[in-house]
Amino acid sequence: MNSCESSNIVATIALEDDARRVWPFDYLDGFGRPASGILVRMGDVSKDAEYRAYRNLCPHWSMPLDDGSGDFFDASGHLIQCKMHGARFEFDTGECIMGPCDGEYLEALRVELSADGKRATIRRGGLALG
Repeated sequence: MNSCESSNIVATIALEDDARRVWPFDYLDGFGRPASGILVRMGDVSKDAEYRAYRNLCPHWSMPLDDGSGDFFDASGHLIQCKMHGARFEFDTGECIMGPCDGEYLEALRVELSADGKRATIRRGGLALG
């Protein structure tokens, strides 16, 4: 791994809790500023689980999606929801499909699973500035 790749790592998360669907984490953004993110699991961990990571920031007003509550889903449990204004985002793309930021996207982070599926490495995408 070159130094650019290692500087893009923002979090490493153990995936040992089968009941959990969201793992919040703190990191430094590409400018060295504090940021928070979420790793989200959809599907059954033993079969078809998929993981995505996003910055915990709604594109509408740059507010945390969960408003500090730790609750990131709508009532169906299939869409990520901003608790401030009810915007709903697709799990797999981060696209807002309903709400004041319709058509905008959550800031995606890359997820790499370990070979045994028990650890996720979260990386910033794009150019590393650090």
